Amino acid sequence: MAVKYIIARKPGTVLFTEPGLWLSVTAEITDVLGALVLGGIVCTELVGGIGWVGEVYLQSTDTYIIRWTATDSGGAKTYTDSLQAILTTHATTIRVWDETLNVRHAGVRVMILEDVGVGYELVAETTTDSEGECTLALTDGDFIIALQKSGYCFSSNCQPLPVNTADEELPVMLDTLLVAVPATGYVAPKSLVTMTGSLVNGQGLPIRFRKVLITVLGPAGYTSGESFVVGEDRHIVETDSNGAFSVSLIAGIPVEVAVANTRIIRRFTVPAVDFDFMDYLGDVDDVFDVQQVEYPNARRIS
Repeated sequence: MAVKYIIARKPGTVLFTEPGLWLSVTAEITDVLGALVLGGIVCTELVGGIGWVGEVYLQSTDTYIIRWTATDSGGAKTYTDSLQAILTTHATTIRVWDETLNVRHAGVRVMILEDVGVGYELVAETTTDSEGECTLALTDGDFIIALQKSGYCFSSNCQPLPVNTADEELPVMLDTLLVAVPATGYVAPKSLVTMTGSLVNGQGLPIRFRKVLITVLGPAGYTSGESFVVGEDRHIVETDSNGAFSVSLIAGIPVEVAVANTRIIRRFTVPAVDFDFMDYLGDVDDVFDVQQVEYPNARRIS
């Protein structure tokens, strides 16, 4: 059995070249067919003529079997090749710097996220070196670059990163200002309660990375060693990869909780103990009702 190699994430050529090993080299060879097999399952069918040449495009690194069939004067015969498909990657160099000040940002966590249909999934991560650079091996795809560094925020973040292994390998420049977040002596109240919840869709799958908006509806007094005034504010959390979310709240304040891209909106007073948001989805009425406004008939002028 001959062994062939192919780059999996690009079109690659598979060549039928060995009829002499199993067919009569003097006879006319016709009806050359190929089937690409992985784990006993045919995943691609190939059709060609004598000395078949064609392209296949595979999505994973694996060893496949090409099962050729052809016909000569002795009838139809079968021959197999082994095909080693290699998942090719693109050496992507990322430079995080401030072009205005010509300062490169070291020690930045660089995360590569990929859209998986229900949100973004972390596929690779690394940290920039003293020159503000890092290199990641990425396959073809459309990604997002997210930056993180403790004690800092970035003026520009979450940049799109399309990767094509056919392109020239040029550094990706992330021009961003690294702003230090000042430390604060503030200590949050300790007697907080926790609201938790989990979201799934109609198929029972988790709704990932969905925004949950918590809005404080009015000022309220609060005392925990010191006196605080709870002002109107909005906080946004996201569900995790399991569709779950959690947020700490001050007991006794009126809030509105809304789930983005749904009609789930509830208003209630935060209880004194930890609770599940699902407790407020039962008999509680929706916040907004549709009302039919009655207008007086138009007066006719003679």
